[in-house]
Amino acid sequence: LPSVVMSEKAKQQQQQQQFKDGNSDEKEMMEEKEEEDEEEEIEEIKEVSIVLDMREVSSRQDRDYLQRHLGIRGISCQVRQLSLGDVIWVGRTSKGVEYVMDFVIERKTVGDLAGSLMSGHLQDQKFRLKQGPMRNIILLVEGDIESASSSASSSSTSSFKGNGNGNGNGGGDFLQTCLANTQVNDGLRIRNTQTIDETVDLLTQMTVQIRDSVVTAGRGRGRGVKAMLSKKRMTIEEYNEGCVRNREMREKDVFMMQLLQVKRMPSEVAQAIGEKYQSALGLWEAY
Repeated sequence: LPSVVMSEKAKQQQQQQQFKDGNSDEKEMMEEKEEEDEEEEIEEIKEVSIVLDMREVSSRQDRDYLQRHLGIRGISCQVRQLSLGDVIWVGRTSKGVEYVMDFVIERKTVGDLAGSLMSGHLQDQKFRLKQGPMRNIILLVEGDIESASSSASSSSTSSFKGNGNGNGNGGGDFLQTCLANTQVNDGLRIRNTQTIDETVDLLTQMTVQIRDSVVTAGRGRGRGVKAMLSKKRMTIEEYNEGCVRNREMREKDVFMMQLLQVKRMPSEVAQAIGEKYQSALGLWEAY
């Protein structure tokens, strides 16, 4: 009997050692894979350009003004059709491939912002932006928010429903409250410029900072460049194809869009519910 017990014990020890060896081998393979990923380099980026959406910038006059004045300041600027966002940045390699940087701007005048809140369009835009490949999402509001809020309060704010972002009480601080909720609940960065010239200043500063990080400090390649690329490293063609608005939506995506219509529903909560229950039926059956 003791010999049998010892035999079984030795067998267990052998299995444990094999298990440890297997884990060790797997760990070594993972470490080697990580080292390979770190060593992998993209083609050298020679130039960073800002890209303006040819459809979404509020008017052709504004778009032409932005392009012209950015060019005067030495900023490489393109006007192209974008499936998501009003402004993005691309890094062009020596072979002409354009990789999307990790920044996207949704630009609105205060009038556009008020209209988007009334129609619920802003919720849809925020949802799509957060589902996109960029981690740094900026809502740029152009104009005097305080004056616009006061004006709205004295005229038509009674028609505002809040639509999940505001307080819905028609108060003079309605737009400011909506922007605060967008920043806190949705995680978007809010930037406010008073005029289109201030917008040019902001876009110039951002372009210079991105260009310096990628081309100058990062020497166009390596970890510095990878940190500035979108989380799904992609070309601008892949970006437009992957973010197209009319692509087929999954049932889960439709469910999350429905949840966002609930008053004061943060996008993170809608996404968490959607991920767990997949559909309205799944949520109903769970409770």
